Amino acid sequence: MPKLPVAMRFPRIVASPTERTTAATDVLLAVQSFAYAADLLCRARTPQVDQGKAMLWAIAFANAGSGATLGAIAHGLELSPKTNQRIWQPLRLSLSLAVAFFVAGTLYDTLSAAAARRMLPFLLGGAVVFWRVAPVAQDSFWPFTLYQGAGMLVAVGGYGRQALRQQDAAARWMLAGVILSGIAGAVQTTPNLHVTAIWEFDANGLYHLIQSAGLVAIQRGVTSSLAR
Repeated sequence: MPKLPVAMRFPRIVASPTERTTAATDVLLAVQSFAYAADLLCRARTPQVDQGKAMLWAIAFANAGSGATLGAIAHGLELSPKTNQRIWQPLRLSLSLAVAFFVAGTLYDTLSAAAARRMLPFLLGGAVVFWRVAPVAQDSFWPFTLYQGAGMLVAVGGYGRQALRQQDAAARWMLAGVILSGIAGAVQTTPNLHVTAIWEFDANGLYHLIQSAGLVAIQRGVTSSLAR
């Protein structure tokens, strides 16, 4: 059987155990995020649900899922440096937009729908500027961690106030998710972190696992507030 030309061959899975677990946990995040987005889109079709809010969070989850999907490809396959860099361009944009829509959703919950609508164009513009300016790649993820951290601070202030003053269960779920996301970001920036628990994980894989738990809490908070 003739061999395929080099350009037509499928890339191989990486040999590094930690890159494999990083890619696998990215797949977990992608499936989780897309499932949450689809659930919210279905809920948005019912008249009892705030459709604007459901759509806002669905888009946030969908962008997170897109970034995780591209991350699984970048980490899990043996690609040329040029191809890997090309993948990181839309990946960075997806993650930047996910943060922008997350902050917009936070404003929707903690201030008002009008405040979220007013700020959304500025948030999207900021996401695009960050995408164009900040150097985020497989070996330099810290700029995005700082960008995400700024959005998390907004959420901690808003949901923390609601959780304390109003004893709001949905706000407590959101606050828990935000805190877990913050812990995940701190873990991701820890150099030389390596854990073996059946499989080998580095900082990236552990970041994804903790972020997955954070998404569970955030999704619970969003859906419980939609049902009220």
